[in-house]
Amino acid sequence: MGISLIGITPWGKIMRSRNDYTDFRYRADAFLSGSIQEKSHDMLIAYNQERYGDAISMAKTMLESTCAYVFHAATGKELAVEFGRKGHSDFTINMYDGAIHTLELFENQLPNFEKSRQIIRDAASLIASISDLRNDSSSNHGGRIRSNPPSEVEALLVMEISEDLTTTMLELLHRYKYPDKENVVGSFITPEPSMKPYSSNAKSRPNRYVIDDDVWNISFELIDGIIESITINFKKFELQTAIDSEFIWNHVSDYLPNDTEYERQISENEFQYYSNVHDKFYSILVQKLNIGMIITISAFEGSL
Repeated sequence: MGISLIGITPWGKIMRSRNDYTDFRYRADAFLSGSIQEKSHDMLIAYNQERYGDAISMAKTMLESTCAYVFHAATGKELAVEFGRKGHSDFTINMYDGAIHTLELFENQLPNFEKSRQIIRDAASLIASISDLRNDSSSNHGGRIRSNPPSEVEALLVMEISEDLTTTMLELLHRYKYPDKENVVGSFITPEPSMKPYSSNAKSRPNRYVIDDDVWNISFELIDGIIESITINFKKFELQTAIDSEFIWNHVSDYLPNDTEYERQISENEFQYYSNVHDKFYSILVQKLNIGMIITISAFEGSL
């Protein structure tokens, strides 16, 4: 097991196989942006193909993409335009400055902000320093004398720090976008005393939390700590109870953002809601049982 620099990412086994491109640690796919996913994928391919200089380069690029994505998602503005410099054809900003300016958006979330900022500074500086190894490798520049390419250990160090910083920025963004409620669909889970955690294996973070009592069983399904869906199983319910939008809202409103509004009824047992703040649609699926009823809440992009 490794040690996380920031302390939020679970670690797992290093994958030594060169025949597939499996990640080198146990983790769910937390990278919500297609651009970040693409950089992460390219980084892992380079690592598994033993192209350690390229892996270092992609790790640095992944963090830069993360900062640009998070800054734009939080402010609607371009990070490089706000704090970078105008080049020949576009604005640019270095990784170090980009990470610091992005972190500053979330100062209110960080009680020890100055210490957190110093950690980010040190981590970004370390990545930049080791990234110079990539610039020294023979694959990056022509030269008369053969240079020494980065080693696997050096590549892993940069990849691990970059992924930790990426995950940290994305978690801060999620908490920034979901300030109104805890434990709604799309937010990070906030475990409560009544919740029991479940994991797919002993080494991984919980991927499900369950509240179980005499009235209901509520299951929170997670991907990397983010609530993807919530299932409410009412153990006792009158079968003849009328199902309409008002009835549904009374039972699901606690698990949706505050600004969520009813959109339409899709079928007898399915309803659609929408949050303008988060620009997300929510599907509410109702299943009646002989004794009891199940309501499943999930989010999706675009209208059904």
